Amino acid sequence: MSRSRRSKPPPPADPDRPAPAIHAKDPLDVVQRAVATVTGLTGAVLGLLAFVTSREVARDQQVQQVAVDCLAADRKLDRAWDELGGAPLSNRIRDYTKELRRLEAATELSREAELLCPSARPRAIRMRAHVLRAQGRRADALEQFEAALAADPSDTLTLEGLATVLVDLGRLPEALETYDRALILSPTDDALHVNRAGILLGLGRSEEALAACEKACEIAPDVPFHHVSRGQLLEALERKKEAVAAYERAALLDTHLARPHERLAILWRALDRPAEALAATDRAATLDPTNPTPLNTRGNLLYDAGRYEEALEAYTSAAVLDARWSLPHFGRGHALMAMGHPEEALAAFDQALAIDARDVIAAKGRGDALARLNRAEEAVAAYDVALELDPAWAQTHFSRASALIALGRPADALPGLERALELVPDFKEAREVRDQVKLGLSR
Repeated sequence: MSRSRRSKPPPPADPDRPAPAIHAKDPLDVVQRAVATVTGLTGAVLGLLAFVTSREVARDQQVQQVAVDCLAADRKLDRAWDELGGAPLSNRIRDYTKELRRLEAATELSREAELLCPSARPRAIRMRAHVLRAQGRRADALEQFEAALAADPSDTLTLEGLATVLVDLGRLPEALETYDRALILSPTDDALHVNRAGILLGLGRSEEALAACEKACEIAPDVPFHHVSRGQLLEALERKKEAVAAYERAALLDTHLARPHERLAILWRALDRPAEALAATDRAATLDPTNPTPLNTRGNLLYDAGRYEEALEAYTSAAVLDARWSLPHFGRGHALMAMGHPEEALAAFDQALAIDARDVIAAKGRGDALARLNRAEEAVAAYDVALELDPAWAQTHFSRASALIALGRPADALPGLERALELVPDFKEAREVRDQVKLGLSR
């Protein structure tokens, strides 16, 4: 009988060895351990996210603060520009203020803006350049515009300001080049085309100037000032009827604008249409009561019509509006001469010359008044001054010769009469007097 197989008995326990771990599969224990692990990981992730988020929030707050600061800087620079006068460069119709307090305020605002926002620096420098120009410090303004351009070479407003100062300094070719640079950056800027037209006109390139102005009108056909500029260029080219159309277009675009009517009055006078001219002066004076030009033109029209007392009144009103403008004063002088008041006329001509010593019409008028007062020697001296200013004015040569004849010096008068006839061959009165002088000298 066989013996049954039995398993080998386990070895006796070792009292020095620790008992083996119990690997019982307790579900609750497993879950608790898993939850602890996940909670730890989640805490770590949330902590990291909180850190990252706090950094993002701080960065966003910093960006927002920079934006706020830069907006504040822009507002300061806007206020600085308002202190200077406020009109955009492209449509400048007012001079910069000369008031010291406002210039200082503009400078201070520009410095505050630059401290608030580094990106505002180019504009802040440009603003200070405008202040310097307003102060008449053109060389300093030029230096600041160049500094602003170095800070931002693509700023067309800085290029425009730089060009303006170059014009102030008489450096027209450089100004034209600067406008050309600006137009490369901003070819559809209508204001740049208009300003460029002004430079071309100053350089004697009238046809090119007109083309530039017409380009501006093409880009922005509803801007009245562009049509005014076009009208002035057409006037310079002696295309008066086309200039009339340009001014009428401007007047339709802005019924409150005085400038087109002011120019129309002058053109209608040149075209021998006094009724239209007088109506235009009335319209211009109504729209801008502070402007002396329409009143002066009105004086000219009334003088042409022989209405000397009314002309004198218009000239006087113009002189009151602008005491530093010479034209109304010599207008007054001519009206007073026509009214038979040479002494008062002489005072008016003297006042005109005190304002503008190079006013050739006033210089000749002064000679005429002195001649009428039988002060022939002084009259000759006055005519000499007028001839220094304009040696090609035939009437002055004739008037000087007449004064010399009144002094009993017909031989000295003859060269002046000959010169008057050289300048104006059909000068009938000069020819008659010359023939009489020659006949008298030949006896």
